[in-house]
Amino acid sequence: MELINSLLDLSKIEAGQMQIFNSEFQLENLLQDVMEWLEPLLQEKSLQHELVFHSDTPIMLYSDSGKVRQVLINLLGNAIKFTESGGHIKVSSIHDVTGVSIEIQDTGCGITVDQQQQIFEVFHQVNSSGTLKGTGLGLALVQSLMKLLGGSVSLKSKYGKGSTFTLHFPASSRLKHES
Repeated sequence: MELINSLLDLSKIEAGQMQIFNSEFQLENLLQDVMEWLEPLLQEKSLQHELVFHSDTPIMLYSDSGKVRQVLINLLGNAIKFTESGGHIKVSSIHDVTGVSIEIQDTGCGITVDQQQQIFEVFHQVNSSGTLKGTGLGLALVQSLMKLLGGSVSLKSKYGKGSTFTLHFPASSRLKHES
């Protein structure tokens, strides 16, 4: 079912028919909700995890919270999938004059330089220790959704050490601080 939904979403985006429903939402609340929803998977693999906010005031983002949630679940799902039991996942939100960034860092298997060049292509799968995991659609969907939302996704990874995916929402996403 996940495969079908991902294919449908990618098709809608490519056809220019994916609808965006922007509203203001508190980023920290969304991040906490997603982490709570994924808690059973984190516990199942005994993964240490932390959520870090680099702001004393809540960050209000103007975007499609459902699509942002979908992106976060895809990236965190991959972090969980590719991190061995006992590993560590860190999610942090950072804001500055350029906008808001969310970093998802793991101590998973990492991605080779060659694979990093193709990681966001449709049906590209990371070969982890001789085994393929996933459909090869998740990261392509993440990149397409972030472009649709006016943002971007980037990757830093060291094979055998882990990966950091960074989502960036520009200041035009009506970055606000709630007092």
